[in-house]
Amino acid sequence: MRVVNEKLLNAVDLSAATSTSGTFDVQHLYLMSLHAVIPSTTAAGTISIQTSLNGTDWFQKDTIAVSLSGAALNTIKEYADLSVPFVRAVYTKSTGTGSLTLYVNAKGF
Repeated sequence: MRVVNEKLLNAVDLSAATSTSGTFDVQHLYLMSLHAVIPSTTAAGTISIQTSLNGTDWFQKDTIAVSLSGAALNTIKEYADLSVPFVRAVYTKSTGTGSLTLYVNAKGF
């Protein structure tokens, strides 16, 4: 069994308009969990989970809303039966500052 544990986004500055992770290869992986961590801050925006068949053209699979007022975000999203070879994450700012770390854990063969 293959297990992958990585950071898709590492302490990304939330004052930037948009932050995009690198491409994460999920070929031969069938389970994936994403763990978003934002320490106590005031920030609003979205974390978009995007998928691709070719690593060039991206489709939005899911969105995690961020709306914090002096609080922290610590959430996990789980995905099963992945049918695409590539995944990436995009944080889009509405307001605020802080930092975001997005961990990924995936299992397969």
